[in-house]
Amino acid sequence: VCDAMLEFIGDSHIVAHNASFDRTFLNWELENIGREPIAEARWIDTLALARTRFPGAHNSLDALCKRFKISLAERDKHGALIDAGLLADVYVELT
Repeated sequence: VCDAMLEFIGDSHIVAHNASFDRTFLNWELENIGREPIAEARWIDTLALARTRFPGAHNSLDALCKRFKISLAERDKHGALIDAGLLADVYVELT
């Protein structure tokens, strides 16, 4: 699974909301199996981008979707695939 994931992401940047959480978790797992961690410079944190653009505002993924009028109709619960699609739309709006 690890090889397939690393091949999939290649040298691309990784966009994540609250990237430090995901980066810490993923790099811990990689290091546990003797792999190199994914460099911090490769991560794009949409939470950090949102905090810069909307200081002091609520910047959860749901709040950003509502702010940018991105439909949450398909999201009846937290799910990785649905959240990834929502985050892609939020990232486009933030950039």
